[in-house]
Amino acid sequence: MAQGEVLALCGEPSFVSSSEVESFRRHRRSDATVIEPLETWTYNSGSNQLVRYLTFRGGYLVRVETGNYGY
Repeated sequence: MAQGEVLALCGEPSFVSSSEVESFRRHRRSDATVIEPLETWTYNSGSNQLVRYLTFRGGYLVRVETGNYGY
């Protein structure tokens, strides 16, 4: 799912952290090192809900993790 789709479904995150990740890609003609943006969106909906961490790589959702209760 793309970041825009998640934003439309879940709204604005409480916090966003950004970095980059380097990966090696093999191609038929040549190998390449690719640097992609990596973002983690944190959704903290209060003390009655668990915090959700959504990780995006290259603009697409790759992982969803659940934390403790929010604040």
